[in-house]
Amino acid sequence: MADPMTCPKCGQPHDPKRCKAHRKTDGIQCGCHPIQGGDVCNKHGGSAGQVRKAATRRVVEKRALAELAAFGVPIEVDPRDAALQEVWRSAGRVAYYEQRVKEIEAADRDALVWGVTEEAEIRASEFGGTNTKREAKPNIWLELEFRERKHFRDAYKTAHDMGVEDRQNDLAELFGKQMFALMSAAFDALQLTPEQQALIPAAMSLTVSHLSVGK
Repeated sequence: MADPMTCPKCGQPHDPKRCKAHRKTDGIQCGCHPIQGGDVCNKHGGSAGQVRKAATRRVVEKRALAELAAFGVPIEVDPRDAALQEVWRSAGRVAYYEQRVKEIEAADRDALVWGVTEEAEIRASEFGGTNTKREAKPNIWLELEFRERKHFRDAYKTAHDMGVEDRQNDLAELFGKQMFALMSAAFDALQLTPEQQALIPAAMSLTVSHLSVGK
């Protein structure tokens, strides 16, 4: 249990599990429970829209931090591999956002820069309905695409500065050596005749040529 804190207003220790407001009758701490995620009860402002919105946000953040503590365990990874993977992920998001922007543009070109930015339901009037606000503003998908493109450039530059290209070349060289060792072991296991062994280099060159054309 948290240690009680002395309130500078009433000079008394406050229970952190209770509403932090003071009762009008005697000036001491309110004894009611605060709303979930908040520090005041409904009687002392907890029912206000902005207070409930802030309380809901704190509840969501608390749950997210709890999940991170439970599942966000450290993973050992080569920084260059992580940088390259981030470039790939960002490239995928850019392609997705670009597709969404193309779909919106095909349906209504003006929708990319002009549209509804706010809708509010009117209740405190005899003429009820929905108040719609429109303004010239980039569509959210367009903003997301621009933002992700910037992130992609930054991620690519980071990967380049970390020598990711050298890392890829090293992996390709290692893969080639491993493949050569495996194929050599396979040829040895086949117990080929000297004539058949002499055909191996030509067959390997032909295979590499086909793979190069396939790219």
